[in-house]
Amino acid sequence: MSGALEGIRVIEVGEGKALAHAGKLLRDMGAEVIKIEPPGGDAMRAYGPFPSDEPDPAHSGMFIYLNGGKRGTRLDVETAEGHEGLVSLLDGADVLLHSFQPAAAKRLGLAPEGLLERYPRLIVSALTPYGSTGPYAEWRGYAIQAHSGSTVARRIGDPEREPLTSPLDQAEIQHGAVHSAVATVLALVHRNRTGRGQFVDVGVMESVALAIAGNSTPMQIYADAQPAILPGKRRGRVFSGGPWGVFAARDGDLAVITLLDLQWRRFLEYLGDPEWGNDPRFAKVQGMALRGLSEEERYELHRHLQDSFRERTVADVWEFTQRARVSFHPVHTVGQVVESDHMQERAFFVSAPGPHPPLRVPGAPYRMSVTPWAPPGPPPALDDEPASGWTSAPATPPEPRVGAGSLPLEGVRVIDLGQVWAGPLLGRYLADYGTD
Repeated sequence: MSGALEGIRVIEVGEGKALAHAGKLLRDMGAEVIKIEPPGGDAMRAYGPFPSDEPDPAHSGMFIYLNGGKRGTRLDVETAEGHEGLVSLLDGADVLLHSFQPAAAKRLGLAPEGLLERYPRLIVSALTPYGSTGPYAEWRGYAIQAHSGSTVARRIGDPEREPLTSPLDQAEIQHGAVHSAVATVLALVHRNRTGRGQFVDVGVMESVALAIAGNSTPMQIYADAQPAILPGKRRGRVFSGGPWGVFAARDGDLAVITLLDLQWRRFLEYLGDPEWGNDPRFAKVQGMALRGLSEEERYELHRHLQDSFRERTVADVWEFTQRARVSFHPVHTVGQVVESDHMQERAFFVSAPGPHPPLRVPGAPYRMSVTPWAPPGPPPALDDEPASGWTSAPATPPEPRVGAGSLPLEGVRVIDLGQVWAGPLLGRYLADYGTD
């Protein structure tokens, strides 16, 4: 079976984890991706982990994961010769994916207006820290700026300390790269309807801001009417007004959430029906959520819960909550995730060829029954023969539909059975792009 993007040809040129991961996501769905590195190799090759902890640009774990299965070439796109090599690839490309800010893109001859005039079916997809317009467009930026400028940092950390950014690579990987890849695919769908390419402009900071839009934005909008619901100071592990948070058990930590009164009462019975659980302030989850707890009440509830968890092991609590259908979960280490029975059953971790021994890397977080994802191949090597052309047959463009709508998903009909956050937000995304 072939991937959903089989026949789609992508040029990836630029720097950073966000760009490399966006290209990886397109490759995973079957696109042929040619990664253009500078003559000395991509800066990501300096990132570990490395075998035996010895730096080696050919064995960077980060580079192997982000670029497995891509083809590669090395060009100095600042020179006439390098630019000519890039143009030769553009003649057969469907997507140009880059990370250049507007002035650099213009200097390199990659401004979208000129490219789309010459290649009217091309998707020009720019992934930059702040997007290609606005007062920050030419600024350099990294994850720390994205988290700070989106208010995410304001909500994370010890209440008595400075704000923190989200850990690891969430800004680049989970936000910027994913939105860039999805927007690029939507542009390809639109091209199939209309025959026209377009410019796709994604800013990492805006993508991160969307992570808090479901909750904080309405709070700001309705602040004048309900000032009490505005988020106050950071709460650390106490992240809500109900029995939700992260608690230390005797031998580890548990993430706790109870959304229904039935779940809460079952859990209180497991704790021995403590007296504080019958306090009218804490007796019902829905009551706590609707009424809202004061700061003092919130910390009082969490002290009771913490005292109860310290008397029990993670395994005991989790065994009960699974049986009682209460949504708790142990806070796993990386090693526990890798060895998880669920992850193994789903074959989530896969072998990435290239180094010796091969790395185990995350696979795709989705399953498609007809157009499966493509497991990683070897990454581009510095001593490989540079890719000078395309190996895949071009995708056969459908005839543009007469009267095709202006939105890429117009005419698609969706039944939305989602609840709370993820499902309804996905339904809103689909509606934004034309679905009924």
